[in-house]
Amino acid sequence: MKVPTPGGSLHQRTALVAVLATGIAVTLTGAIVWLLMRTMALDTLDHHLEERLAQLRSLVRVRGGTVHFPPGTLTPGRGESVVLRDGAGTVLADLDGGPGPYRLRTCTWTAQPFVPPGRPEAAEGPPLDLSLEVGHATGTITADLNRLALVLLGAGLAATLGTVLLVHWLSRAVLRPVTELAAAIAAIDPRTGDGRDPLEDVTVPRELAAVPARIRDLLARVQAALRRERQTAATIAHELRTPVAGLRATLEFALARPRTATADAEDLAACRALVTTLEDTISRLLLLSRLERGLVVPTPVSQPLAPLLTETADALSLLAADRSMTLEVRVSPDLVGAFDRTLVAIILRSLVANALQHGRRGTNVILDAHAGASGFILGCRNQALDIPAAQAAARDASGGTGIGLPLVRRLVEVQQASLDLQVHDGVFSTEIRFSEPTDGGGA
Repeated sequence: MKVPTPGGSLHQRTALVAVLATGIAVTLTGAIVWLLMRTMALDTLDHHLEERLAQLRSLVRVRGGTVHFPPGTLTPGRGESVVLRDGAGTVLADLDGGPGPYRLRTCTWTAQPFVPPGRPEAAEGPPLDLSLEVGHATGTITADLNRLALVLLGAGLAATLGTVLLVHWLSRAVLRPVTELAAAIAAIDPRTGDGRDPLEDVTVPRELAAVPARIRDLLARVQAALRRERQTAATIAHELRTPVAGLRATLEFALARPRTATADAEDLAACRALVTTLEDTISRLLLLSRLERGLVVPTPVSQPLAPLLTETADALSLLAADRSMTLEVRVSPDLVGAFDRTLVAIILRSLVANALQHGRRGTNVILDAHAGASGFILGCRNQALDIPAAQAAARDASGGTGIGLPLVRRLVEVQQASLDLQVHDGVFSTEIRFSEPTDGGGA
């Protein structure tokens, strides 16, 4: 599985995105403003040139084949250039407006000669084809636009710098819940959990409300797994200690007394019984390990339940007699269910053995089976020791006392059944509800 690596600070990423967005927005805005100002300035200049062109054209007079302008019409030093040509391209008038570049406008027309009022026959010369070109220097406009560009650039840089500072402050304020949540998560150590919610002092926005809930759930599972691990270790030590201690005591007793054939036979029989108990414990531990790793797959088969319950009671009759307890089986011979015989046999032996070992001496243990809504129900009841209901529930949640109940729980889960343990009026009862398989299993 690929382990994710840190990808940089979320605060830095947010600030970088905000600065880039602000820089792009400011740059585009400045460019648009500059282009609009340039367009407006050139449009104003073009309008002025059109008016000036019309004005100069109206002032041109032709007399005797010569073009005349009224005095003072062409004044140098205004940044204006005027060139008047005839049809042959000869320059008739030229006003130099100084260094360029220039914005130019041109018009051509046929100028009529001067005619005295009331005497059309006295026209002074022929008409002339003329071309008038008017220009205006754009240096001032270019300088103004350059200054505007500098102003916009400075404003953009100032806005970007202000955005950097503002985003730095805002991002820390906005991301503070995430930072606090990350710090609280980093401080969690499931191994030293004291039952207190490590995220109770963390306030998160609605968008992150699911994160603490998921973390609490995950932490609860981890702590439960750690508790089960500690409980399992203690349980294994306890389960193995008893037969090993008994085996050692038997061997020491055998070595201490005189050797006879009868004594050897008794001692060897006792050792064999202890070794059998030890072997059974180890087998149950191995089965529990296989269940935890998902290596056990049940194979339900439709079959009667009465023989299995009877076999279980017969196998544990000696233990019941040793505890001065009676073992009663209640099941209809006609009750049939679909189940894995091997796994259910282990469940029944564990439940009944647990009831006989931890129940009151001289009481009755009832092992029963009856039909349920969609399958069958197995039950085991006995007079319990003085165990409060809360303590029984705690044992149920932590895996019970010994390997029996954890093994039963995992066997029940792998068969998709449900387990219910209760203590009521001194009676410890266990019910396991099996449903009919729906995946084609069984025959």
